[in-house]
Amino acid sequence: MDATPNRRNSLFKLFHVFHVCLSIGLVIMFVRNQMMYEARFKKLEDDLESMTQISTTTDTEKQWAESIKTRPTMNEKKVVKRSVNNQTSKTAKQTNNQNVLDFKNSTKNFEDVTTCLDLLNNFLKKNKWSGRGPNKCQILRGPPGKPGRRGRRGPKGQAGYKGSIGKHGPPGPRGEKGFSGNVTVIGLKGDMGPKGTKGDKGNTGIKGQKGAQGPKGDFGGQKGEQGERGVKGKVGPRGCPGDSFAPPSFVSTPRYLAFRERDSALLVCNATANPYSRITWYRDKVTIPIQDSSDNHYEVKEVIFQSGSNESSCPVNPHPVTESSLVIKRSRSSDTGNYICEARNIMGVLRYKIRLLVQVYVKFTSVPSNITVTENQDVQLRCRASGVPSPMITWYRRDGSVMPSRYRIIQGDLHITKITKEQEGSYVCVASNVLGASSTETTVTVNVFPVITYFQDHQLTINETQTLTLPCNATGYPIPNITWNKTNGSFPRERYKFDSQMLNISNVQYEDSGEYVCKASNTVGTASKRAIVVVQVGPKIRRKPNDLENGYRGTEKVLHFEVFAFPEANITWKRLDNIKMNKRFRQEAANLVIDGVEYIDGGFYKATARNILGKVTVTTFLVVKDPVSPWITSSGGSSKITLDERSSFSRTCSAKGTPAPKLIWKFKNKAINSVLRHTNGSLTLRIANLASEHTGRYICEASNEFGSAREHLDLTGERS
Repeated sequence: MDATPNRRNSLFKLFHVFHVCLSIGLVIMFVRNQMMYEARFKKLEDDLESMTQISTTTDTEKQWAESIKTRPTMNEKKVVKRSVNNQTSKTAKQTNNQNVLDFKNSTKNFEDVTTCLDLLNNFLKKNKWSGRGPNKCQILRGPPGKPGRRGRRGPKGQAGYKGSIGKHGPPGPRGEKGFSGNVTVIGLKGDMGPKGTKGDKGNTGIKGQKGAQGPKGDFGGQKGEQGERGVKGKVGPRGCPGDSFAPPSFVSTPRYLAFRERDSALLVCNATANPYSRITWYRDKVTIPIQDSSDNHYEVKEVIFQSGSNESSCPVNPHPVTESSLVIKRSRSSDTGNYICEARNIMGVLRYKIRLLVQVYVKFTSVPSNITVTENQDVQLRCRASGVPSPMITWYRRDGSVMPSRYRIIQGDLHITKITKEQEGSYVCVASNVLGASSTETTVTVNVFPVITYFQDHQLTINETQTLTLPCNATGYPIPNITWNKTNGSFPRERYKFDSQMLNISNVQYEDSGEYVCKASNTVGTASKRAIVVVQVGPKIRRKPNDLENGYRGTEKVLHFEVFAFPEANITWKRLDNIKMNKRFRQEAANLVIDGVEYIDGGFYKATARNILGKVTVTTFLVVKDPVSPWITSSGGSSKITLDERSSFSRTCSAKGTPAPKLIWKFKNKAINSVLRHTNGSLTLRIANLASEHTGRYICEASNEFGSAREHLDLTGERS
């Protein structure tokens, strides 16, 4: 029972070997015949070219040709001899001799070379001449013709591949140490400070003593004669009026007074009246008592006296004068205001207003504090001071440098518009009035937003295995911290190195391509720039066809070829037996697809992938076979089996086909895994400890792309 399958396998293998040998023999015969045909065609073309190089003959050549006509026997012998040398059989010799004689007889009476050429061409076509023809017309060769026209210019060739980028040169030698800098020059003398306040007026000096009277002069000459009586003089001045009643009036009383803080202020009010007046002091409609018993802050003194007169005139003020003085002890700023001096007698009342100003020393009410700002930000340094008169506030820089060009002082505050790093430092606020000046200072620190000063923000192209260097320098205050990251990726742990100025990645791979971001950050903010890195990779094979590929007649065959490269590789396929691929061959991506495979498609195929960095090639041999749908060769027993429970069971299923079929055991339309696969195309079903759930129909299925075959097994169980 087993002999028949073995014999069938042997016959199948023998047929397969015979088919391969026959295919190789046919290929060899085809190549040999092709080479022979090409050699024959080339020889025939050379003979035709030598026969057609005949032109118009001259008169002398015609006479020579006429003389040749009278010697037909020699020409006949030459033509016959040449024909005999080109033939291999006796029958062919006789036929060619007769043709040559006909040609000779037809050319005995030719008139011109054209007739000879026509006869010669007809002779060659009629006899399919492959050797050298008769030289009947060679003696009529004329002078060489004019040169032909210049041929058309051929198409422009394809551009060559771009050369790869050269490697970086070695680093240059370290430069010599620079010269020491010049010694700092001492700065110029600063501007003169603000003008000091005017000093107090000095006291009046003591009046000097009256000098001694000079000596009496000498007595004049002798007494003169009595003169004539003079003219009557004018009426003398009117006499002084007598005393009369008069209302109060103020004499020599100032309206505005100013005193320093903590000094005693003296307000004097002089009033004349008859009878004399009584003076009362008011402030804000409140009477100031003559004797202040609360804190002795006020003191009022009053003196009454009569105005004196001299011999030459009447008294300036004939009425009594009341002089009242208000003393304010240790004056303070609250004493500033309007004071009323009221003079009253029986004739009336008169009031006089005196304005008192208590001058107060400068005192700061708001001082600036040290601040930190960002460059190009507006700055306000607050400085407020009190005092009487109101103090004037000025600003200057402690180091004596020029104030910023865009600054203003508004109500004592210093406003700087868009401050710069060069304008940071200490600023002094000075408040001054007539009593003196006071100052305070503050320090302004200017932080600078990070700025990346050196960066390669253009696309950087580098070849695989080279070293990538990306510089990134930044300025700012505080000194910015520089970090790197890769968009949608990470750095290779063992191949990258970063310092404060650049990123280095050694032995770059294609995975290192992408966008790299440099960030410079400090307390002010963050600045970033991006660089695109492109890594060029030579062609690398990811998938290739087997050394021996099987194809099946009438079906589609795909020779898989997958290559990775950047820039993308140009992929070409060709046959190594120089047979041109027809329309049944097409290239999809990098794969070669053959529609309707035929026996002639068998042979070697070569695929080439090339880009600017290099190329790779693969070779495969395609064997064309006839497809065979699978069939079950043996399942090893009956299709119905009954077993005892808890027993063991195994069944092997084998199948054949072209290509080799895939085997699978199924139970209840589901594939089962309790099988052992063999290398000779069989699959064994194993069941241990048979139970009721194991009973049923088992199916062995063999399938390939050209069909499938099945065989079933019904398994039942009995209780022991």
